[in-house]
Amino acid sequence: MHITRTARLWLTAALAFCLALMGLVAPQTAQAEVTITPIGAWLPYTNGQVRISTVSPEKAAYSVGDVVTVRLRMESNAAAPARNLDASSTTLTNANSCDWAAFPGGTGGKYDCARTGMAALTYTVTAADAEAGRAVIDLTWTETPTAGGTPVVVTIHGALPVSAAPVEYLTVSLARTDALGSPVRVGDVLTFNTTYTNLSTVSITAFPRTSNLAGMLPPNPPNCRWAGLAAGATNTCTTASHTVTAADLAAGSFTPTVTFDATADRDGTQILQAGITATLPAIPITDAPPPPREEGQYVTLASAGYAGFTCHRIPALTQANNGWILASWDGRPGGCGDSPNPNSIVQRISKDGGQTWGEATVIAAGQPNAPKHGYSDPSYVVDRETGKIFNFFVKSYDVGLWGSVEGTDPTARNIMHAAVIESADNGLTWSEPRIITPSITNESTWYTRFASSGEGIQLRYGDHAGRLIQQYGVGVTGQSGLYAVSVYSDDHGATWQAGNLTDRGMDENKTVELSDGRVMLNSRAPGTGARRIAISEDGGINYGPSYLDTALIDPANNGSITRAYPNAPEGSAQAKMLLFSNAAATSRSNGTIKLSYDDGQTWSTSKVFEPGSMSYSTLTPLAYGPTPQPGTYGLLFEGTSSTIRYMQVSLDWLGGLPVSVTAAAQTVNRGENTVEFEVTNVGTADLTGLVLTPTAAVGWTVAPSAEFNLAAGASTTVSVDVTVPDWADAGSATLPVTVGNADGQSNGAARLTVELLPLQNPPATVPLAVVGTLPAQSGQDQSKMFDGDVTTLWHSPWATSVTLPLDIDLTVGETPLEISYLALTPRTSGVNGRIGQYELYAGDSLDALTLIGQGTMARDNTTKILPVDTTARFLRLRVITAETDSGTQFVSIAELAAKVAVPDTVVVPDTAAPVITAVADVSVETDAAVSVAIQATDDVSTALTYSAVGLPAGVSIDAATGAISGSVAAAGTHEVTVTVEDEAGNKATVEFTLTVTAPVVDPSPSPSPSPSPSPSPSPSPSPSPSPSVSPSPSVSPSPSVSPKPSVSPKPSVSPKPSVSPSVKPTVTPTKPADTFVPSAPYTKPGAYLLNDRRWVTTCEDYSQTERCRTEIWATVVKVENGQFVRKTGWAFNNLTYLPYMDRAAWTGNPLGQAGEFTSAGRQWKTECDTAATGSGACRSYTMTTVYTATAKPAGGYTFSQSNEWVFNNIVMFK
Repeated sequence: MHITRTARLWLTAALAFCLALMGLVAPQTAQAEVTITPIGAWLPYTNGQVRISTVSPEKAAYSVGDVVTVRLRMESNAAAPARNLDASSTTLTNANSCDWAAFPGGTGGKYDCARTGMAALTYTVTAADAEAGRAVIDLTWTETPTAGGTPVVVTIHGALPVSAAPVEYLTVSLARTDALGSPVRVGDVLTFNTTYTNLSTVSITAFPRTSNLAGMLPPNPPNCRWAGLAAGATNTCTTASHTVTAADLAAGSFTPTVTFDATADRDGTQILQAGITATLPAIPITDAPPPPREEGQYVTLASAGYAGFTCHRIPALTQANNGWILASWDGRPGGCGDSPNPNSIVQRISKDGGQTWGEATVIAAGQPNAPKHGYSDPSYVVDRETGKIFNFFVKSYDVGLWGSVEGTDPTARNIMHAAVIESADNGLTWSEPRIITPSITNESTWYTRFASSGEGIQLRYGDHAGRLIQQYGVGVTGQSGLYAVSVYSDDHGATWQAGNLTDRGMDENKTVELSDGRVMLNSRAPGTGARRIAISEDGGINYGPSYLDTALIDPANNGSITRAYPNAPEGSAQAKMLLFSNAAATSRSNGTIKLSYDDGQTWSTSKVFEPGSMSYSTLTPLAYGPTPQPGTYGLLFEGTSSTIRYMQVSLDWLGGLPVSVTAAAQTVNRGENTVEFEVTNVGTADLTGLVLTPTAAVGWTVAPSAEFNLAAGASTTVSVDVTVPDWADAGSATLPVTVGNADGQSNGAARLTVELLPLQNPPATVPLAVVGTLPAQSGQDQSKMFDGDVTTLWHSPWATSVTLPLDIDLTVGETPLEISYLALTPRTSGVNGRIGQYELYAGDSLDALTLIGQGTMARDNTTKILPVDTTARFLRLRVITAETDSGTQFVSIAELAAKVAVPDTVVVPDTAAPVITAVADVSVETDAAVSVAIQATDDVSTALTYSAVGLPAGVSIDAATGAISGSVAAAGTHEVTVTVEDEAGNKATVEFTLTVTAPVVDPSPSPSPSPSPSPSPSPSPSPSPSPSVSPSPSVSPSPSVSPKPSVSPKPSVSPKPSVSPSVKPTVTPTKPADTFVPSAPYTKPGAYLLNDRRWVTTCEDYSQTERCRTEIWATVVKVENGQFVRKTGWAFNNLTYLPYMDRAAWTGNPLGQAGEFTSAGRQWKTECDTAATGSGACRSYTMTTVYTATAKPAGGYTFSQSNEWVFNNIVMFK
């Protein structure tokens, strides 16, 4: 908040009035005939003598306004009694400084008035003194004897010579400042500057007494009264205006005039000079149609006093579907305050493309009287599909933005509300305001909100095409500053809802749809001097991390961003063109429009539309109606003195080279690279002599392209050479480029990824220390530059300015190092202390340093690379300038590091071949499974490739694992050669013979006693095969289907030797994480050779766990066509359920609890937590018919069968 000039003048006058009441300012009185005692002469009286000793300063003649200090002296005679002295004066201030209680009698009683420690007696020369030619001063003592008696009164008068008053105090002139020319028309707003100069030697008030101009006369602001106009000073008032009326037209002309008085006081009562008049020649008025207004020429739509409002601020602009241009803003009564001032939303419509404008109408009326309410900060949103227009603004009662509290009750007077009106007739009439605060307040902590003034958008591309978006700023309880949020509608404005908050640090913010359908947010960013950007991938609901676009200089002001061609096809060159307007300066001035050809990545052309004072602005494309004008835009902005101005601009007016430069994301490496750009001529004329010139990043080298030509509407690919330094680290980089010829240039950029090749190493950080001690704020000392935390920083003292240039001396230690660069990270938030201009020195001694680099660091928080490329022990970073947002000079650094290049890793070539384990010859019967595991190792390669020649049909080798598998239908002998190749191409081979024979069958098997079958190896929670428990080749346990308990049936199309503890899901489940480590052969998938036996295990997801099936290469007995036969091949061994489910999950399943049961006509029994199962497991057995073959001494076999309990599966618990 700041005190306005008017408020300061009012306070000055009030203070002067109070001082007069207190007796601290001497009243002016008429000069009577008195006896004057010369300065320094004694005036005798009853009790002694008095005199005016001195006056200071001494002048031959004093002027009005001079302040004179007076000293007086009193001396008693011998007869004078002790007495009380009471002093008074009609002219001097601080007369009581001459009081003395119990003043001594006799000749010892003498003193000077205003003794040490007491206020001096002073006199201020007045205009009346100037008229009289002198100033008369006086002091009276009333002396009352302390012992009683008659008081003695003595008065002394002195005179000061005063020069005559100047004939003139003030000159006044008028100057017209609008660009309407002559003649003017009804409704035109004429604007004027009033300039006045104080010709006197004293401070006066320039007091406008009469005028036919609005914004001129006091007391209501704005006006052109100027109190405290210093002697000799000249000032200009910019608030005067006149809106041409029908009466002016009838009169045929309007003559601007104003009359001032020069007064000694702010209220205009003490007139020093009256009747100072300034008049301009009569301005002719016509009702003839105006000539077309030139592009870049503004017309004032509102100024002080227009439509009954003291002030006009906060522009909004759009074009209706029928081509009308709608302009609205705040009409502010009684001052220029934001909400909760009872402001109204004022609108004017142009039906001829902005050439003329209708009279102002109030579309949302504030109420100054109780119960007060107001509407502020308008923003249009047009639904191009339905033609409906919305105008968003805030509604305030008793509080403004920062005074609002939590809540959404539309009637609550202590809440800042969100309101919207709508028009179905192109803005001619509007609905009553609708409060949408409840529907757009997602969290109870959102205590305040306001619509960002200007214009919202409608999405045209992708899944969210048709969505209406209006931006808001939101305050959150307990958080400083503001967030941004998109309020959107997917039902043509029937309902509105809010997305999610962005990063903090926002303010008034706008959005634009990019060429690919993403939404870019562009926000005022307090304290940064730039604009804050964020991108949404989902139509404005969520936004990614924000960043600063330092190319868009901004003084914390409301700006606008829009697509240059809102109806362009998605992804086209025209769709990538954006326009941005704001006050491109560190103050609210220098109104500028910028053009981007690449979705706002870079900004090419810019042009100033208002070089002087201006604030908010908003651009809208004039692309609709019966005569759309693609490439033409309306611009509404705040001019000087809170005027609302409109102008039309175009891409032709903006100028520049109509060239779009874009680039796909590309990868570069250290050394030489080629980077490609797509260059498009978006203009209507052929372009010749074009050159694409890159701007090198620090330490990089680049070369411009060859010259090329480009036909209108054509595109071409242009390549440039880029060399990346050998110390560059992996990461992202931007390569800015310009494309230009003698007629101008356009900007673009490529987003690059620096990628290190295999064996290349990133630069290393070496220890760095400050030599000496830097001035630092407590808790922010120099060690913070080296702590690896960008959120901490070294900062110079807050209370005192640091002297610039400031040298930061650094050392890498006792031994000089070949340093590649310094990496400097500025503070991540705020701007105080960020380094601007710098110099960098290096050397082996602080007394002998060499300048190796200098420049200006970018005004952002990205890490800065300062090349060193020399061997040195010491570095000196000299800070020449640094940013500050106050009168105190600061310097700060978040992180500082010295980097050195690390040589590429040297690799010894791999020339050694893999080592292969010898493979024994293999014999199998026809149709039996062939399984050979080739085992090879390599000292370097982690991946080996296997191949084989000589394998019979039906047998193949796995190229990745070396496993040979399959079966052979015909008997025969095959010589197989296996080749193993490593990653370097080194090869080794191994050979073996595969013999395939027909099986031998005993035609007359005879029964014999059945031997006890040898069980297969039993898995345990941590299975490990043992030679003593390998299965007998003559035993063939028949695999059985695991029972399916009725509590959890498992749908299946074929039986499997397993059981399902629960309904198996149709998708792969996510198993609980635990520390179980699978092992061979039962719980780890793969093929194994253990205890001279071959095993294979496969595993699959099953319910909430995993199930593994293990098979073993064995010879088993089967019954085929009523005969016992021996078959060699893979035979079922067991099922293992892995420990990913706890015991409770198996409740009700017979495989997970001890006992016997029958399932599918088979007998089962389960035992748990036994010596065989181990703790935390259950083994299940099924009653199975076992076939046994006993070899006969003379050859052949005796076959038998019996029913036995055979191990089937094990359940392991978590």
